[in-house]
Amino acid sequence: MAIRAVIFDLWQTLILDTPEVQQKRRELRTGEIGRTLALAGFPADRAQIEDAFLTNVRACSARRARELDISGEEQVRTFLTHLGAPETLHEGGGFDAVFRAYTEGVVDILPTVLEGTVPALQTLCDAGVRMGLISNTGSAPGPTLRRMLERLELLHYLEPAALTFSDELRRCKPDPAVFHHTLATLSIAAEDAVFVGDTPRLDIAGAHRAGIRSVLVGGKAPGEHVPHATIAHLGQLATALRDIDPEWGG
Repeated sequence: MAIRAVIFDLWQTLILDTPEVQQKRRELRTGEIGRTLALAGFPADRAQIEDAFLTNVRACSARRARELDISGEEQVRTFLTHLGAPETLHEGGGFDAVFRAYTEGVVDILPTVLEGTVPALQTLCDAGVRMGLISNTGSAPGPTLRRMLERLELLHYLEPAALTFSDELRRCKPDPAVFHHTLATLSIAAEDAVFVGDTPRLDIAGAHRAGIRSVLVGGKAPGEHVPHATIAHLGQLATALRDIDPEWGG
């Protein structure tokens, strides 16, 4: 029951994305996709691109509601199908250019590292606690999110093998298989881990289904998914871990 590993959610747990930043990213994505398609001989206006993107988002959301996901490449090909793009754009250099325009916005326009994140990660690192991450992905797939984490100077705190992204596993939170996969990469038993996240339905419920203790961060009402500890931000994580395990010395 000793805490040997802490696994984090990503969005709104380690990093913050605001509607204003998301809008800037959306405008960048639409413009870049439009220019890429025009160069490939398939012009599409902004409204067509945004409509195809939103149709794709809804389809992906419906799939994730069943705790399933698809790869980034599959997602972009589905987007091109919604757009009515020719099959020639589903492969080769044209596809690579569209893929980059579709997925790289989080690297081009970075989110913000949340208050307390770096000190909390450093405290865990100093205490010898192993750290992983589980994230349901949106338009940015796992490889892109790794580059984003590197640019935010967070990647080196986390064990590379224990970065679990739903597009790569084809499963997503709250499926306990996602949590079991991450535990296996850490060679840690569920009872020796704690999961930290901001969403009760996905993070807290998923952790509990996998037998992992949990910390809810950020202020959402837990409802029926009661965490083992609740904190406002990660600056309070060390105290929460000591509350869960009084013998933890971090």
